[in-house]
Amino acid sequence: MEPRKSMVGPIINLISACHSDGLATQVIELTLRMLHALGFETEITATSFKVTRWGFMVDEVVVALADMCDGYAAINPTLHEDVLEVAKTAYEIMCGEKVSWDKTYGSDRRGKLGGTAGRNEDIVDRVQGMRFV
Repeated sequence: MEPRKSMVGPIINLISACHSDGLATQVIELTLRMLHALGFETEITATSFKVTRWGFMVDEVVVALADMCDGYAAINPTLHEDVLEVAKTAYEIMCGEKVSWDKTYGSDRRGKLGGTAGRNEDIVDRVQGMRFV
């Protein structure tokens, strides 16, 4: 598992940089790549986002999911609530509670991403080992 953990640092930095630059599509794509590399399996459709298998859990997963939630709010608001629930569940796994989620990752504490071009299907299909259902 150590090789997987070692790849998380650079990719989370890139996800954060893309988030800071307002690049919603890139945030989503990079987060999906990171999750896949950590053993997560997801089912993504036009109207739902589900984790079908949880992978290696590290703190950065919560941060990346929170960033991806912001990305979906910008390009596909339909999936925003599903990704938000997955992020909160990951937070609960890591912290043992959900009560402090809003204080740490609540929408008033996070930046907004601009609406960038990109279709959900295209983003998912670009990630090796994943396909849009």
